[in-house]
Amino acid sequence: TGRWWTHTVLAAFLIAAKAYHLIVNRQALADMFNVSGATVQVRMAEMRELMLSLLRPLPWGNMVTKDNFHAYVLFVVEYYDVMAPAAVQYHRCKRLAEDEQSAAAKVPRESPLELDDTSHAGEEG
Repeated sequence: TGRWWTHTVLAAFLIAAKAYHLIVNRQALADMFNVSGATVQVRMAEMRELMLSLLRPLPWGNMVTKDNFHAYVLFVVEYYDVMAPAAVQYHRCKRLAEDEQSAAAKVPRESPLELDDTSHAGEEG
């Protein structure tokens, strides 16, 4: 994609360090590699969103937030080979269900004004 690998590697390192309860200064690490700390933060956010999308379909996925996802990082890494295909299937099923709902909502319904009033033909008054 034309991205420098350094930002991604540093982001992964910082996420892993937090998962192991290590405190690492992001900006100092970025300065050591002569890259932008803000870009490393953006890559961390992208990885966080990816991991959250893998964890949310799980039965306990509602417990995972942006603030505590680091506690589940090791689970994602260990079971990624199972979770990735399952997440794709989950999102596919969810999208199909949403498409069916929106299609059902778009079905035109006859309003009482549009009905043919033949039941009262011949009645006056």
